[in-house]
Amino acid sequence: MEYLQELNPQQKKAVLEEHKLICVIAGPGCGKTKTLISRVIHLLAAKKIESRQILVLTFAKKAIKEIKKRIYPYIDPTQKSELNIYNFHSFCYALLSKHAYLLGFPENKFPVYDRHDQENIIKKIIYELNYSAEKKEISTILSLISKWKNNFGVDPLDLTEVDRPRYQIYQEYQKYLQENQALDFNDLLIYTIKLFHLHPEIKKEYQKQFLHILVDEFQDVNDIQWEIVQQLTSKKQNLFLVGDPNQAIYGFQGASPHLISSLAENKEWTVVYLNINYRSTNNILSLANSFVKKNHGLLIKNLLVPTKEEGAKIVQFSYFPLKLIIRRVRWLLAREKLQFSDIAFLYRNNYLSMRIEQELISQKIPYEILGAFKFIERGEIKDVLAFLRTILYQDNLSLLRVLSLMEGIGTRTIEKIEVNSQKQGTSIYQYLNNYQNIINLSSEDNEKDNAEIEKLKLSPKQTAKICEFVLKINNFKNALNQKKPLTPFISEILEAFAYWKHLETKTNNPREREKNIQQFLNVAQTWEKRRRTIDNNLTEILSAFLQYFLIAFEDKKLIKTRNNLILSSIHQAKGLEFEIVFFVYLDEGTLPYKENKDLTEEKRLFYVGITRAKRLLFLISSKQDSCSSFLEEVDKEFIKMKLEN
Repeated sequence: MEYLQELNPQQKKAVLEEHKLICVIAGPGCGKTKTLISRVIHLLAAKKIESRQILVLTFAKKAIKEIKKRIYPYIDPTQKSELNIYNFHSFCYALLSKHAYLLGFPENKFPVYDRHDQENIIKKIIYELNYSAEKKEISTILSLISKWKNNFGVDPLDLTEVDRPRYQIYQEYQKYLQENQALDFNDLLIYTIKLFHLHPEIKKEYQKQFLHILVDEFQDVNDIQWEIVQQLTSKKQNLFLVGDPNQAIYGFQGASPHLISSLAENKEWTVVYLNINYRSTNNILSLANSFVKKNHGLLIKNLLVPTKEEGAKIVQFSYFPLKLIIRRVRWLLAREKLQFSDIAFLYRNNYLSMRIEQELISQKIPYEILGAFKFIERGEIKDVLAFLRTILYQDNLSLLRVLSLMEGIGTRTIEKIEVNSQKQGTSIYQYLNNYQNIINLSSEDNEKDNAEIEKLKLSPKQTAKICEFVLKINNFKNALNQKKPLTPFISEILEAFAYWKHLETKTNNPREREKNIQQFLNVAQTWEKRRRTIDNNLTEILSAFLQYFLIAFEDKKLIKTRNNLILSSIHQAKGLEFEIVFFVYLDEGTLPYKENKDLTEEKRLFYVGITRAKRLLFLISSKQDSCSSFLEEVDKEFIKMKLEN
């Protein structure tokens, strides 16, 4: 049992535990992912559980890759495809892709709208309702929609005066999704619950299959995700949950940290604590422990035990010019023999990065901001996805985006098409299809047809463009029944709709955009080779690829390709570690953040921030007279108040 040799006694206890209900409380840097992986390997290698009978649910895509990489040597190559390792959304997507027809989705087909799509829908609704809203308000509305959905709805009587118009927007948003037979990421979870309730035979089928369910980062699970886990669990099954209540920092997204805390007190569960830390120096851990001890609401049972040397004391100072801090970075690089990528600046909110960026640019230091870019949100990638969704789903949102790219079809024409389709109670695709048929079959004597044509008031050239547009959609739609490779099919679509010409004539940086689309095609080709889709038709292939791509690239952090200094919010840095951390803007009102009423979550954010550091930690306030109150809640014996030369 080679996989057990690298484990400490705590980790080994968790891996070998025979109880059906196991909750592992794992502190930062204590090897929780390693423990979870070893548990899966133990089930496969020692317990002879089939890979298809194990379900692993996690949040981090990096963890999914690491788990698969470590587990593959222990299973038969033919069973690799049967390994069930997902995040919650990808699991629900995969499940609904098989059974959504039972919920009224023909052929299990449904577009999934991401954050960018949601913003566009909300903007459209706001315009139609004549509701005034800034970008920040749109973000607030989307957060509320997510919260209301994850809480299984909201009682209108409980709404505040401010939230009532937002609730009306929420209702219109839901109506839009239903009319387009589309889902957002929250709906993937909700419709999975709905499927289990309406069709218990499906639930029993999965209960019978998954004998062991393992959940990583359990402190980030919300009520609806926990409901899914419970629905999948029968008395015969085994649950293995890993998390840390002290690192629960996603309350604003609906996470329920009380779940893991309550299980830790539940006598039906075996609780295993992992507190031997392999990341940070003794001084950094002592500082973190002192903060936990002084704060009610943080779990004191799992204080971190160091395995490294004492290390340098933590440096704390306030109102220190950024210019001098950046010079300190250069000095540390030389002294510690490190790279820029070993150093991170952490802060509470993303807007705080601007001044740091300006100084880094002026001093010609390469940097990157974690979470600042999503490949899936590039305009040209959204365009390609809209083309593919239009062919596969013909949903309004995608079709409107594609229409806007067509030469000779302007905004006013699109608005008239949308208004007339709504009046007829049809989708935009159905309306345009009917319009094309009328054009092809109409005669001067047919008053009804002529009246319909007159409604749009299109020029002969525009009419021809619309008819050509619909014909192309239908041709590609019919081609979905064929068995042929996906990547050339995507290229054919882009060529047929003159998208390359659009990039060349209507956009800035067309070469850069073309490279990004080529990267998209490379992703499709690689996925296709791995999947071996030769026996499937294009409907099945395209649907599966869109599922893969959306889940794989949603909320993806920048891929680190160069030696860059890291700027990151605490939320984005969770799960990461750096040799040196500059924890900046530790000011009262910033951390703790004045707009967050949950002070305990702010304390957990501070704890997560300081436990990212491996070797050196700097705690920096920008205002001398208003330092964060959290700095008064750590033992000063581990801190020095000046920089050494």
